[in-house]
Amino acid sequence: MDPEKPTVIDPKSFPEPPATPIVITEPPKYGELTVNPNGTLTYTSNFEDKKSTTVDEAAFQYTTLSGATVVVRKQFILAQEGDIPSIIQTGYASQSNGSIGYLLLLLFGVTAFVTRRFSGKGQS
Repeated sequence: MDPEKPTVIDPKSFPEPPATPIVITEPPKYGELTVNPNGTLTYTSNFEDKKSTTVDEAAFQYTTLSGATVVVRKQFILAQEGDIPSIIQTGYASQSNGSIGYLLLLLFGVTAFVTRRFSGKGQS
């Protein structure tokens, strides 16, 4: 990573683009994450340990057009080589998409109901 050019995260690359401004809910430990006026995020590392590699993590959330709240945990792998830190980004793991969790919960409930309802049939 070039220290003069911080990492920029474009929300257009998210699984579902934000309909509301992005809110940083958990700032990174080894750098700064800022929301820019154009909706992108900028991560700047302040990692200075020349003998190790570490993972920095941040969390942010937004609401999609469908009304679902999405929480994203973003990880940055930081490695110091010489005087310039390297940053490797990990993917976008949505922790809370809302609709998938509710669908699985509903499916589990229906399965339990059907199993109870029909497991007693045929028994005397």
